[in-house]
Amino acid sequence: MSDSAGHVFFARGVLLSFCLMTAWGCAAGHQQATADPSDGIAVTPQQRPNPELVHSIWDEDAVAFEPDEERPAVDEAADDDDDLLDVELEEEFADVLPPEEEPETEEPWDARALEAFAAARADVLGSRYSNARRTLQTFLDHEDRRVRSLAQHNLGVVAWYEGDHVSAESAFRRAMDEDPGQAAPLRALVRLYLADGQHDHARSLVREQVTLSEEAASIRAVELLLLLEEGRDQEVEELSRALLLEDGANLDIFEALAFTQLNAQRLPLAEYIAEQGLERDETRTELWYVRAVTAMERGDNLTAIRHLETARERGANTRQPELLNLLGVLYLRTLRWEDAQRVLEEATRAAPSYADAWVNLGNAHVGLRDYDAALVAYTRGRDLGLEGGGPLFNLGLLYMEPGWEHMERIAQLREAIEFFDRFAAERGDIPESHLVHEYRREALAAIEGMEALARPREQPVEPVCDDPFGCDDEPVCDDPFGCD
Repeated sequence: MSDSAGHVFFARGVLLSFCLMTAWGCAAGHQQATADPSDGIAVTPQQRPNPELVHSIWDEDAVAFEPDEERPAVDEAADDDDDLLDVELEEEFADVLPPEEEPETEEPWDARALEAFAAARADVLGSRYSNARRTLQTFLDHEDRRVRSLAQHNLGVVAWYEGDHVSAESAFRRAMDEDPGQAAPLRALVRLYLADGQHDHARSLVREQVTLSEEAASIRAVELLLLLEEGRDQEVEELSRALLLEDGANLDIFEALAFTQLNAQRLPLAEYIAEQGLERDETRTELWYVRAVTAMERGDNLTAIRHLETARERGANTRQPELLNLLGVLYLRTLRWEDAQRVLEEATRAAPSYADAWVNLGNAHVGLRDYDAALVAYTRGRDLGLEGGGPLFNLGLLYMEPGWEHMERIAQLREAIEFFDRFAAERGDIPESHLVHEYRREALAAIEGMEALARPREQPVEPVCDDPFGCDDEPVCDDPFGCD
């Protein structure tokens, strides 16, 4: 199956920026947060699956729990056209990408606040939430509204990590009230609403903040999240081009453009835009994700893994569920079962309702021959309602595996057939060439063979003798000269 149906901003991850305030990062108005080294992801997953976003290896790719068939290796040394390609892409992108400019001079940040926020971030990453909260609360009455706003925003991040979504939402709103031009809390709250399916709330919130901020470019750029989520890629491109002319350093715009090019399968341009954005800020997790997808699409799984691992090392949102799921899939394709299990477990902890991650976690368990754990993971993916029947198919495959300790083989195979039938009924349009039919026939044949072997063999029937003089097995010879 193809993994390239479409790619939008991470809808399952509420990308919460734990801002440290650099000279440009998280500042109001002109500059977008370009240095936002957050490890803070809080997730309220969508209840409806988003297959365009997620990379799963169930269905045909998961049949034998094997990696994809060998693809030609990418010969980077032979690619002498890279420089020419960069020139072409730069020309294509030059009409909307102005030269990098120095940020406008603004009032310096309070150095004490910067140090305190850095310490609070370290406490959050170490799960010392009470310490982080106490530190941030000391800046709620600071004379600089930017500091007050970002202290509130970061308190929202702490609350989200603690699972208190109501308090998180309240903190983000207070942050926006303190400084309507601050994009970080607006972005976090919009992602929160999108993840919960509250599109109308998100849309009205953006309109409100655009007005309050006097149409600041950094605030208007948050609207790109809404357009991407709704699949309005043409409008994303149009708005992005307009905003780049006002704020050429806004990384939200780079990300939006990169994802629209990815959706259009213009992979070189998508990668070029991602590279340009990462040159400005290497912590932008989404841009590393774009680079990984483009590498995967050209069959270079090892480079894709390297990009995602780099995102985990340097990125601002290293617990992003979609990133973890894609990394898990790539580990599965390269038979790195334990690595796949580790990152996919992390994905399911970050987003407990992320059905695709549960199914892929089941694949990792199968690779490790932990069938009971695989059963739990596949069942969870099925219960979460993943569309397309993938969990049902994988459950059928799981019951085909030999080596179960708690179930007789025939009972296993009957379970496999039941799941294959349910998969076929749910899909409804499966061609005869689909492997589910072959596996079903294989299971039926195995059942028939085992049942035949289990039947008692018929014993030969002894002949009944009704001769009153007795019966002799030897034939009677009535030849006077004898019988030979």
